Amino acid sequence: MILSLIIFGSLGWVLVLIFLFSIWNKGEQKDDFKVIHISALFDGRVAKLFKYGIIEGIPVVSQGDLDIISQKIESGEGIEGGREALLVIEELSARVFEGDFIDVCMRFKSTAVIAGDSKNELELKGIKCIYIKSLDNLGKSKIFMGDKIHVRDVKYGYSRASGILDDGTIVEIEGKLPRKKTLTLDCYVEAIVEGDTFRKIWGRCKE
Repeated sequence: MILSLIIFGSLGWVLVLIFLFSIWNKGEQKDDFKVIHISALFDGRVAKLFKYGIIEGIPVVSQGDLDIISQKIESGEGIEGGREALLVIEELSARVFEGDFIDVCMRFKSTAVIAGDSKNELELKGIKCIYIKSLDNLGKSKIFMGDKIHVRDVKYGYSRASGILDDGTIVEIEGKLPRKKTLTLDCYVEAIVEGDTFRKIWGRCKE
């Protein structure tokens, strides 16, 4: 009796583990992997695109690209960019797999997320690509003429200033600038130039 309970008890635990593994495996299909190229990591905008749900899936980084980033930091070449790339990986909680970028993409038949000019080369190898520069404006807030906007990281020139919005949009500011040079500034939108991969705003301060 005791022996049968042990046998069936053990079998029960095995079945439970298999069931749990099947749920985990189903929830993490390799098709969901999005392998982030080093160009997108250095670009930095990829974290925002995942955060806003514009790119969906499980962020993945190849060990090869991670090694390149580490080498750049250790050699003193591109220290700041390398550290920012590591912060992007941390923010995304990206999984790291052995191999170089192309190897990881092909092994898991995953989609590549890139910011550089390697799209054609990758697609010739049968790797699907998401080009983040074509998606960047989708993550930016809608702004219209006459809107009041809050600009940060303001830098002052002789008769104008410039800064950025929270989404990274560059803003050129004219008008009556404050005597006290603050790091943030409110102004009103006078002109917007927007394309598939960029946006720039001209604003004016009012009394």
